[in-house]
Amino acid sequence: MSAHAGGLPRLLAHQVTLTRATVIHLPAEPTPDQIGLAIADTLADADVHDVLVSTTLPAAWQRAIDGDGVRVLREQTCSSTEHMDAAGALVAPVALAVAGSGRLYLDRTGGRRPLPVSPRLHIYVVGEEALVQTDADAAPRLAAAAAAGRPLSRVHAPAPVVRVPAEGRAPEDDGGAADAQAAPEASDDVRPASLTLIIA
Repeated sequence: MSAHAGGLPRLLAHQVTLTRATVIHLPAEPTPDQIGLAIADTLADADVHDVLVSTTLPAAWQRAIDGDGVRVLREQTCSSTEHMDAAGALVAPVALAVAGSGRLYLDRTGGRRPLPVSPRLHIYVVGEEALVQTDADAAPRLAAAAAAGRPLSRVHAPAPVVRVPAEGRAPEDDGGAADAQAAPEASDDVRPASLTLIIA
């Protein structure tokens, strides 16, 4: 059964939108061109003309965003942080997404660890193959990646939305529950100021 037939994409979207992130849903089993178009539209809406792409970004997605006034900076060929600093956005696929907690992980294989410069806007694409339901489900995949010498980098989403409480109640931070049990931060964790998640 496709993850789109279940509730994992909806659950992930709910958890992620508790932060300041934007979520875009694509139809089930989108083509590479549809994914690339969604990325290109997001860049256009943000008026971004220089975009840094992850070393793990599929070539078909790169082709969709390369051109039409957008300059693609490939992370593995950037010669300096000055070049990376020119980027208005980073585009990367999500290697692992925990629907129940909203935690996202990137495969930084071949990239700078940590990113010396992090563009303000990050655009991530998560496919059904990256989705798991719980942190316990994610643990074997995190361990396998580390054992293979390519530990995944955790994404720290933008600051969560704080709901206005009813009279007499303490403020409720929607994003704090997941982080309360989080593992200690690593030096190569990723901290975008603004995040758009495309669920494919």
